Amino acid sequence: MSQELHEQLTYLIPTRNRPYFLRRLFVFMDLMDVKAAIQIIDSSQPEDQEHNRILIKEFRQRLNLHYMYVNLPIITKCRQAIEKIETPYLVFCADDDFLLPDGVYSCVDFLNRTPDYSCAQGIMVSLNTDKQNRCYRLRGYSIEDDSPLKRFQRLGTNWYSTFYSVYRTPVIVKGYQVTDDACDDLRARIFPEILLSQMSVILGKVKFFPRLYNLREEHVTNESAVTPNVQDQEHVRELYMGFRDPLAAQLAESSGTTLDFARSEVDKYYGYLKDGGKAMAERKKTLRFRLRRETIRLVQQFHDLVQPNAILQNRKRLNLTKPICRNEAWQSAHHLMVKYPHGITDIKPK
Repeated sequence: MSQELHEQLTYLIPTRNRPYFLRRLFVFMDLMDVKAAIQIIDSSQPEDQEHNRILIKEFRQRLNLHYMYVNLPIITKCRQAIEKIETPYLVFCADDDFLLPDGVYSCVDFLNRTPDYSCAQGIMVSLNTDKQNRCYRLRGYSIEDDSPLKRFQRLGTNWYSTFYSVYRTPVIVKGYQVTDDACDDLRARIFPEILLSQMSVILGKVKFFPRLYNLREEHVTNESAVTPNVQDQEHVRELYMGFRDPLAAQLAESSGTTLDFARSEVDKYYGYLKDGGKAMAERKKTLRFRLRRETIRLVQQFHDLVQPNAILQNRKRLNLTKPICRNEAWQSAHHLMVKYPHGITDIKPK
């Protein structure tokens, strides 16, 4: 890995009240000799905030750590942090996840050579600590249409999150500015999730590499497992319109369509959220819907089988004996996550 690549990248790590996970992440990054800038944005309670400061002091001699305390909602605090980033590329890393450095730097190298791409990532793997540490490859694929409208439609048809991609910094700054102004994460978490990923495909193409890139842990304290998608059901239509209109405005601007047409496209893919998804939830219980979903799943499984480099249309069990799992970074990440599923306290890993 050349010095030039790591100097172009900043890792951004949001954390709140989880110093044991943060310690585990620092141990992994130290083992991998990560040289890129690492920006911690902390919103912990005082006791955990103090633990985090001690961690920063402990690892600062070996990692290029920077710390800021921002006690604000997640979207706003991330916006404040990324607006200060000076490197051309940025990658988010959850405090309980690991990013494999070779995969990250290959994305930086690719983006340097392809200016029409907004972001890039590789295979995301989820390790389930409640199911005998089984690993699953998560959905992901390249979105490389020249048309921003077609890219929007493709992601709307077959959703996956681009959140942990390596981003061009101006793209992610724009995405967070629009999202923070439009959405209230505390009232409806689903809208900023969709808006951020759709902004990334509207503003450029997305590259997905068939190589291991990320290991994330499924556990009971995952925010996605404990936070409802729409908390404020009483005002859900108002929240939906606040999400739809800025997304449509960006789609119209980037694709050259009219604003009315762009609004109709957003409604086509996400209009079911006007009532918080209640009607869709009822439809999912019908036999017709289940048969259609199963047909689509089988078609996607066949697609994954005959075109493995287009990975992945579906979540799929990862065979740990495959050659793809025989690199040092993956083995170190897997070892630490299995051995310390709740993070590392004062124990030094061997």
